[in-house]
Amino acid sequence: MNEPEIRLFGIGGAGGRLANAAAASVGGRLPAIAIDTDATDMNALAACTRFVTIGNLRFRGLGSGGDAPDAAMAAEESRTTLATVLDGTALAVVVAGLGEGTGAGALPTFLRLAESRNVPTLAFTVAPFEMEGIERLKAAAAATRTLDGLGTVRVRLSNDELVSPPESASGEIPPETTLADALATAERNAGFALSCIWRLARTPAFLRLSPATLVQTVLAGRGDAHFAIAEASGPDRENKVADILVERPTLGLRAIAGDVRGALVGICAGRDLRLAEIERVSKAVSGMLPTGTPVRLSVATDSALEGRLLVSTLAFRNWNETAGVPDSMRANNRFSGTEVVPVDGENLDEPTWIRRNLKLAMA
Repeated sequence: MNEPEIRLFGIGGAGGRLANAAAASVGGRLPAIAIDTDATDMNALAACTRFVTIGNLRFRGLGSGGDAPDAAMAAEESRTTLATVLDGTALAVVVAGLGEGTGAGALPTFLRLAESRNVPTLAFTVAPFEMEGIERLKAAAAATRTLDGLGTVRVRLSNDELVSPPESASGEIPPETTLADALATAERNAGFALSCIWRLARTPAFLRLSPATLVQTVLAGRGDAHFAIAEASGPDRENKVADILVERPTLGLRAIAGDVRGALVGICAGRDLRLAEIERVSKAVSGMLPTGTPVRLSVATDSALEGRLLVSTLAFRNWNETAGVPDSMRANNRFSGTEVVPVDGENLDEPTWIRRNLKLAMA
C-alpha cells in the first residue's frame, strides 16, 4: 500500500506561483498541486505535478476577476473535485495570497473540506504589500477573518516580509533593489519555507523527521504559528544564521519568542554540514524560547545545497502533546506491520535524545 503523501497545494494565482517555486527548488520532486479559476497560467507552472481548474461552469477557465465571493461559490461548486485531490494526502501544506480573488475566496472551503476528511493542514497565507493600497489591505484583513478557526495550523505572512533577504539580520531591503528582484526574493523565500518542510520528512537525513512525527507536530501545534527563516554561507555561517534568527525583526524569532509554546526547527545544508553547526543553531533557537519549550529538530542534507546553511523554524503559539496521529499515518514507520506508538505525545520510534531534546557532547 502506498504511504500517504505530504502534498503542497497552491490556491489562486499567487498560491500557484509560490507552490511552483517551492517544487522547482527541489527539482520537481515535491508533489505540488495548483488550484485556480484561471487556466491561462497553467503553462507557467511547469514544476507543479498537477493543475486543477475550479468553477469551470461559472468562469470557463478565465478567472474570478478578483471577486473573492464569486471564487468562494466556485469552490463550493467544485467540492467533489477538491475532495478528489485530497485523496491519499497525509498532510496538506497550503499556500494562498489574500489580496483578492481565488486565493481569498476558495481557501476557506478547501480548509473545511480537508478537516471533514481528517487531513491536517498547514496553511500559509500571504498578505499584499502595504504599497498596494488600503483597499487591498482591507480585503486581505477581511479574508483573514474568514479563516478564524479553520485549518490545523495557520501561518500569516506578507509580501513585505517575504522580500526581505534571508541572509540579512536587519531585514532591510537595499534601496537599489528592483521590483523584479524583490518579487524573485519573495518567491525564493516562500519556496524555501514550503519546500523545507517536505525536505525534512522526505530527504534521507541525519535527523529525519518521519511523516508521522511531522503530522503529530502539526496537530500538537494547532492554531496560529510564526515562521522564521535564515540563510548563510562561507566561514562562520552557523553564527551568521544564529544572529539572523535572533535579531531579524521580520521572519525572525525576536518579536514572538516569549509567546512560543513549541517549535519545529529544520536545518538544511550540503554534505559539508558540521555537527558543531547543528549544535550552534539548536542552542540559538532554544536559548530564545521560554524554559522547557519542546523543540523538535530535523536535519536534512542535499548535495544541491553545498556551501549553504538554511534554517527554518515553525514556532507554535499553542502546544498540546496529547494530540494523536491520524489513522492514515499508522503502520508507516520503519517496522513492517507495526504502528507508530505515541506515548505522552512522543513517537517512541525516534531516538530518545531527539525526543527529549538532549544535547550531544562533542570532543
